[in-house]
Amino acid sequence: MSEATTKLVQAAMKGNRDSYGILVKNYTGFVYTMALRMTGDHHMAEDLCQDTFVKGWMKLKKLQEPAAFSGWLATIARRTCLNAVEKRNRKMEVGEEEAVLVNLNPTLPASYDPSRVILEEAVAQLSLRDRQLITLSYFQELSSVEVAQVMEIPAGTVRVYLLRARTKLKEILKERENELLG
Repeated sequence: MSEATTKLVQAAMKGNRDSYGILVKNYTGFVYTMALRMTGDHHMAEDLCQDTFVKGWMKLKKLQEPAAFSGWLATIARRTCLNAVEKRNRKMEVGEEEAVLVNLNPTLPASYDPSRVILEEAVAQLSLRDRQLITLSYFQELSSVEVAQVMEIPAGTVRVYLLRARTKLKEILKERENELLG
């Protein structure tokens, strides 16, 4: 984490709302992407993103190391998303989850790369844990140690689970190889 970000976190920890606002702006993409991949629902991801930042503000004084802010925030986002997904799944009738995953992004901009759409759809077919691993490791570019802290599992387990998730993703993408190459 940059020195400037660490200073923003320190100022926010002292109650500076403007500093926290800058952090929110800088980390919204990170939190939103994680929430979207975990839920498969844009509206839910937006709500969870807001919930994460509200919880972060309320708990900010408990953060012991300002340099650990991104991992700390990712942990809050993950727990917030897991709770929401669990609550949604209790209410969801059988068969609705597939509809949510198929409708991952109904209004893509014209400039959106078709291969990216295929990748997003493939990731959406993975289990929740595998989506989290892929998102944190590759889309958010966290190390295995950082992913382990966020997901609260050993780093060695992250590497094993990530290997399995990549294998599953590769199998899913293999079915769409012609679309990716064409």
